Amino acid sequence: MDLLRANLVKIVQKKAASSLADGEQVLAVVMCQEEGTTFKQALTYGTASTLGGAVGRGLHDALVDSRGGEVTAPPTSMAECLPTGALLVTWTDRRVLVFTRSSMRDRNPKDLAAELPAGAIVAAERGKGKLGTLPLTLRFTDGSETVVDAGSLNRWDEVEAAIAGQAGRG
Repeated sequence: MDLLRANLVKIVQKKAASSLADGEQVLAVVMCQEEGTTFKQALTYGTASTLGGAVGRGLHDALVDSRGGEVTAPPTSMAECLPTGALLVTWTDRRVLVFTRSSMRDRNPKDLAAELPAGAIVAAERGKGKLGTLPLTLRFTDGSETVVDAGSLNRWDEVEAAIAGQAGRG
């Protein structure tokens, strides 16, 4: 895990040049290694300047795609740092991003972010889903929770709506 953490830190720093909006801050990046387990906190940042710059830029270049497919990102990308089957979730003071190793794309990126207030999510758990689904249980600071299908690109607007609606209760 230490090597994985070190690699993630390096990759996050390397990709920190162009993706966050002005003033956007990364609050945390968490990882889930196996279905049914809680996300293990791999990296935590208080502000984007914690590691000497806008940490976390480039994360929204990833594409959530439960249909699988070949990893097309270059060897130096974050995809190389994720174990097979892992999910990586990051949230900033403005949005949440969810992606998998098999879904990294450097070309034609799609931003799958949802607007969230700072610190809205306190935990996330990956569940076992049917083919074509990737259920995530998100727990919020007020004790409430919601389950979203992070693997459905066709219905990502519904995922965003579910997350935004739940965050609005906080």
